[in-house]
Amino acid sequence: HWLPLCLANYLASRDFFTRVTHGFKDVFRIAWLKMNATNWLSPERPGLLGMSSDADGKFFGPQMLHFWPADDELGSGEHGRPLPIYIHQKKKPG
Repeated sequence: HWLPLCLANYLASRDFFTRVTHGFKDVFRIAWLKMNATNWLSPERPGLLGMSSDADGKFFGPQMLHFWPADDELGSGEHGRPLPIYIHQKKKPG
């Protein structure tokens, strides 16, 4: 999958594509589709994380928590649940 990865990097580094797409997830998907590369989408939906500050009531979040499916190559988490593998912090543009 080196070629679609290179294309995604190229698209993400061009001003036009940064203006008309919604970030890396879009250029990644466009590159994989254009190169007819195989891909895999987890059947587990991401979870949402966040926390609030007791001192001033501000909310920090949301972040997405991605999971690896239970009973797959990596095994299962606690109580047979999917394994949390990655936290994606959404950043504000600008």
